[in-house]
Amino acid sequence: MAFDTAMIGKKEASASAMVQCSLTDRWHTLQESISFYIPGQEPVDQSWEENFQDWTSPDTEDCTWCNTHIKVEELPAAWTYLRVIDYDGRRRGIEEFTEFVGFSLANGREGISLQSALDKSEELDMLEEGDQEAYDKKWGVASKNHFRLQFEGCSPYQRQIAAMRATAQGGSISRKTLAHEIAGEVKQAIKGTAPQHKGRPIELKYLRLLAFKRVAKGSWQPVIKINETELFREQPGMLCKQYQK
Repeated sequence: MAFDTAMIGKKEASASAMVQCSLTDRWHTLQESISFYIPGQEPVDQSWEENFQDWTSPDTEDCTWCNTHIKVEELPAAWTYLRVIDYDGRRRGIEEFTEFVGFSLANGREGISLQSALDKSEELDMLEEGDQEAYDKKWGVASKNHFRLQFEGCSPYQRQIAAMRATAQGGSISRKTLAHEIAGEVKQAIKGTAPQHKGRPIELKYLRLLAFKRVAKGSWQPVIKINETELFREQPGMLCKQYQK
């Protein structure tokens, strides 16, 4: 499915000051035309005063930054795009790729937990159109694709993954199968490159897969969000900094 690139960058001007994503311009804003698959990025919650309070119950922790108390469990999830280095396999002035496979749940939630996709647990069963073909026949996808992922500050990771069913009938693998494959590759990329996000080690359990976008004729790259609340759970002072922006 294609989308209009003319509006790219407009909706997220307010978020760019907080989140310096390295996604390409055409993926920095997601249009209404594809909101069924990937709702537009929402800025990090700005209502810090409403969510950050001076709790005094025994299960609160001292914030080392502002010397007040916070109950980490009650802070809202701060989802932001994971910083990656975009692979660009286009021939300049000749090719432009807009194809992507989107992921969302039947209940309307954007994306799918990569941990759930790997474990084939609850969210994988809830995947919207999970049993349908992931790749459109019009895209001309080969039997295998190059999976590419380069975390910021890390060397690139790439590997061939199946795109078509190994049957006489052929046809695309399902959306569920693709999500499971991507989760496995992201896990291996994390294991091999030890990436960090704002000084904290990235783990699969913090990540949600929103889409798998085409970046070259035979290469695709995941679009991922990370839950900063969970990532910084062990450092509540850092959480305080996030919510006072």
